[in-house]
Amino acid sequence: MKTTRIALVQTHWPGQRDSLIETYHQLAKEATSQQVDILCLPEFSISPYFPGTTDPAGFNWAEPLQGGPSEQLFADLARIHNLTVIGSLYEKLPHVDLDSSPGGKTAELVESRPPSSPPKGREARSPSQREG
Repeated sequence: MKTTRIALVQTHWPGQRDSLIETYHQLAKEATSQQVDILCLPEFSISPYFPGTTDPAGFNWAEPLQGGPSEQLFADLARIHNLTVIGSLYEKLPHVDLDSSPGGKTAELVESRPPSSPPKGREARSPSQREG
């Protein structure tokens, strides 16, 4: 039976994606030299961890699941360093707009599609159903 080696990455937000991406490439190279098979990146791998704040500007970090910068990074790391990569991103859902209250103190996602066409693979629920 083959042993599977896993590397867990924990780092800080350096203020720029490019700097963080370079760090991940260096760490992936190091992991490869140690025969690592799976590289696990932190939550919100190439963005700051904004959920700990109430600033709705954090929603600006949302990106599409496919074709966004996170997917590109994960694919590059896997291909270049011959690793399986587990990463995380804040997904921007199609047909969803951000609606902020006056003053920007609260925010909620508002579906912009008709109620008869729920998002694929997701259960359509009203805000009152989500709270319970």
